[in-house]
Amino acid sequence: MPLDDWFDSEAEQEALYDLLYDELLTVYQLGSADGLLKLGKLRMTLSVDWEQINETAAAWAERYTFDLVKQLTDTTRDQLQTAISSFFRERGMTRGDLERMILQGPDGITDLVSKGRVYTAAQRAEWIAVTETSRAYNAGTVEATNATGLERKQPKEQPPKHVACRCSLSPSVRDDGTLSYVWQTVADERVCESCGPLHMQDVGE
Repeated sequence: MPLDDWFDSEAEQEALYDLLYDELLTVYQLGSADGLLKLGKLRMTLSVDWEQINETAAAWAERYTFDLVKQLTDTTRDQLQTAISSFFRERGMTRGDLERMILQGPDGITDLVSKGRVYTAAQRAEWIAVTETSRAYNAGTVEATNATGLERKQPKEQPPKHVACRCSLSPSVRDDGTLSYVWQTVADERVCESCGPLHMQDVGE
């Protein structure tokens, strides 16, 4: 039986989209509001069009959620195809073996094996949540700063820098009055070697 006869990728995409869109939109808007609040604390005179920001937020969330959902669904399909192909290719593989491969890996639908470690579905879900909310929050912060119309630098890079990155950008003002951004980590023991040196560094162009 062809995979598409029982794996309904369209239905899965619709379900995932419904779950993710509102959350990413909300986080993006939160990043925008926090960015403007931080600018206010820097005693910047602000004039922003909230309607424009909300329209940009909705467009970003729609576009990014669609791409993310397609990527997640395609990954699921690829993992299923890998397991099923192995079942028919390898002699002596039982249905129980196939079920375990689908659930646990390698390239399992629920758990993934990487460098000798088994990553559970719960871990994967946490990583996706942390990574994508970080992406939405920081995109919102940058858009809100752009919407002020003030002279500004764009960030050379922005979080997430890696999977499960918890860093954020904070607007800052350079000595010449130009808006820029500093990179902020959570500053705890979980901060990675990649992000640690960036803490409180100006990352504007």
